[in-house]
Amino acid sequence: MNQTIRLDDGSEVPLKQLLDQALQLHQAGALDEAKPIYERVLRAVPGQFHALHFLGLVHHQQGGHERAEKLILQALASAPGDADALCNLGAVYNAMQRSVEAAERFQAALAIEPALPAALNGLGSARFLQGRLGEAQAQFEQALRASPGYPEAGTNLSMVLQAQGDLEAAERAVRDTLQAAPGHPGCLAQLGSVLAAKGDRQQAVSTYQASLKTAPDNADTWYNLGLLLDEARMAGEALSCYGRALQIEPLHGGAISAALFLRRALFDWDGAERLSQQYFKALEQDVGGLTPFSLTLEHSTAQQQKHCAELWARQFSRIEKLPPAEKSGKNPPDDQRLTLAYVSADFYQHPTAYLMAGLFAAHDRSKFRLLAYSNGPDDNSAIRRRVVDAFDEFVDVSGWTPVKIAQRIRDDRVDILVDLKGYTLDAMSEVFAYRPAPLQLSFLGYPGTMGAEFMDYLVADEFVIPAGSESAYSEKIIRLPNSYQVNDRDRETATGTPGRSEFGLPDQGMVYCCFNASQKITRQTFARWVAILDAVPDSVLWLLDPDPRWPAKDRLRSAAKDLGLAPERLIFAKKAEQKQYLATYRHADLFLDTLPYNAHTTASDALWMGCPVLTLPGDTFASRVAGSILTAAELPELIMSSEQEYRDMAIHLGQDMEDLADLKKKLARKRETCALFDTGKFTRDFEKALLDISSQRDL
Repeated sequence: MNQTIRLDDGSEVPLKQLLDQALQLHQAGALDEAKPIYERVLRAVPGQFHALHFLGLVHHQQGGHERAEKLILQALASAPGDADALCNLGAVYNAMQRSVEAAERFQAALAIEPALPAALNGLGSARFLQGRLGEAQAQFEQALRASPGYPEAGTNLSMVLQAQGDLEAAERAVRDTLQAAPGHPGCLAQLGSVLAAKGDRQQAVSTYQASLKTAPDNADTWYNLGLLLDEARMAGEALSCYGRALQIEPLHGGAISAALFLRRALFDWDGAERLSQQYFKALEQDVGGLTPFSLTLEHSTAQQQKHCAELWARQFSRIEKLPPAEKSGKNPPDDQRLTLAYVSADFYQHPTAYLMAGLFAAHDRSKFRLLAYSNGPDDNSAIRRRVVDAFDEFVDVSGWTPVKIAQRIRDDRVDILVDLKGYTLDAMSEVFAYRPAPLQLSFLGYPGTMGAEFMDYLVADEFVIPAGSESAYSEKIIRLPNSYQVNDRDRETATGTPGRSEFGLPDQGMVYCCFNASQKITRQTFARWVAILDAVPDSVLWLLDPDPRWPAKDRLRSAAKDLGLAPERLIFAKKAEQKQYLATYRHADLFLDTLPYNAHTTASDALWMGCPVLTLPGDTFASRVAGSILTAAELPELIMSSEQEYRDMAIHLGQDMEDLADLKKKLARKRETCALFDTGKFTRDFEKALLDISSQRDL
C-alpha cells in the first residue's frame, strides 16, 4: 500500500490515497465516479485486491453481476480468507438466483467470522431464495442478535414473515427495525409492501412515498408504488411511477410490462408502441420480471411467448418439491375415484366462473371426487353459491402461504390438479411449483404455455394449437375434439332489454360491436374498424367503456376523428351485471374481433345471444381462440384468412341485411345442437382425456 501510481499528467499519487478517494465516492453512492479510479489502480497494479474487490462490488450494485463475479473471484484468488469479499460474492450469486453457490460463500465467510452480520443475513437471503423459509427466518434473527437494529436483516426478517403469511409479525419486525434506523428507505419500502398486503392501500402509498424521499433512485419502489396506484385505477399517477422506474432502470421488466398493459388499456398507442420495443429488447436480453400475459397482447410469435414464460418460470426453480403424500389420505380405502381439484381466484362473478359452472356440476361423481381451492373473494353472488355447491369440498385458502396450500393439496391426495389462472392476476403458480399433485394441468385461464417444468399438460384443441406447432409449448398438449373452451347452457340472461336509445344507440342502422377489454384494441385493429364504418353509412361501433375515470374514450374518439370518422359513431357501453350484459347483445348485429388477442369469453357470449362474430386468426394461442369457438359453433365462414377478407365480409354483412339475417338464423339453429354449447358433451370429452392421462401415469 506504500506504492505510488503515475497519473496521466506525470505526477505520482500514493496507491492508498487513490483507493481512499474511490472508496469515499463509492460509499457516497457516486459509483460512476468511483469506478474509473478503481480501474486506474488496476491498470497500474494488476491484481490489486481492494481494487478488484470494490470494482466488482460497483458492477454488482449497477446490475452487472457476471462482471462482478469475475472480478471478485480474481480478488479472492489472492486472499481466499477475506470474509467481506466472500460475502459480496455471495450477494452477487443471490442476485443471479444461484442460491446454492451463494450459501456456500456465506458459510465460508462464517467459518472465518462466525458472527459476521452480513454473512448471516446473506445466508438467510439464500435460504429465502431456496424456499427454505424457516431456515431463512432463523438466519435473519441471528443476524439481528449479532447486530441489533441491522436494517437489512430487519427488512429481510419482515419479508420472510410476510412470505409465511404472518403479516402482523412482519409489520412488527419492520417497525422495530425502523425504531433503530428511522427513515431507512429499504425498511420503509418493506413496510409499504406489508401494508399493501394487509389491504391498507392509503398507508402503503404514503410509506412508499416516504421511502422515495430518502432513496429516489430505487426503481423497485417506484414500480411497487405504481402497482398500488394502478390497482386504485389512478392511471396517470401509476404511469408516472412506472416512468420514473424506467428512467432509473430502462429495462425494468415489471415496470415495462405494467406500463405497456396500462397504456394499451388507455388507447395510448404511441406510448404503448415505444414500450413494446423496450419489452422486446428486454426479452432478447433475458431480463427478468417481464410478465408473459403482457406479451400475449403484442404482435409476437408463439416461440417468443414460450421464451418469456420460461424466463418468468425461473423464479419458481428455487422451490423444493414436497415429498409425496402419505399412503393414508382422506379418501376412504374403498373409494377408487380420482381426486380432481381446481385452483383459482375466480370462483365469483368472473368470466371463468360463468364458463365453468356447468362443467363442475356435470362431472361424473362415480369417477371423480371434486375439490376446489379458492384464493379469491367471496362476493356471496348466485354464481359463487352455485360453484361452491358443485364441489365435494370447497377450500377457501385466501391468506394462506403457497407452501401451506400445497401441503393441504398433497394431504388431500389430489390426483389431478387443474390451474385455471396460468400467469394472470392472483395466480397461484408457486403452489404448483411445490408439485403437490402427480398430474398438473393448465386450462382455460391463460392462453399460452407456462414454460414451467411443473406443468405437465395444456388443454387445447386442433384449432388453437394446430398439429406441428407443439415446439412452442413446454407442456404436453391435450387436444379436445371440439373447442377447448367450455360453456354453460344454464347461464342466466335478463328477460327484458331496454330500447336502443337507452344505450345511446341510434334507432336505425347497423350496430357493430366489440365488448373486448380495451387493451386488446390495437391501432391496426381500430383502423380496420374505421374503414368498415366508412363503407357502411349510418353504422356505429359499440364498445365497452374501460373506466369512466380514464381519458380512454376521448382518446379513441380523437383517433377516429384523425382517421376521418365522426367521433359520435363510437358508442360506449357501461359495465353491467352479467345478466344485463348478455342482454345487450340483442341490439348488436355483428361482433368485430380483435388481433393479436381475440375475444375469448366475449366471443361465446355473443354467439350464445345470437350475435355473429367475425374473426381473423393469428399464429398464437390467444389469437386463435375465436376461430376455435366459431369452429365448434359450426360457423367457419366467419373465420377470415386476411385483413382484406375481414374488411370485405364485415362491410358485406353491414350492407346486405338479408345475408346477415340468414346468418343469425343459422346461428340460432346451431346454438341448440353445436358442440360449443353442449356442456354435457364437453364434460365427457374432458373426463375421457383426464382418465387417459391418469392411466398413462398409473394413478
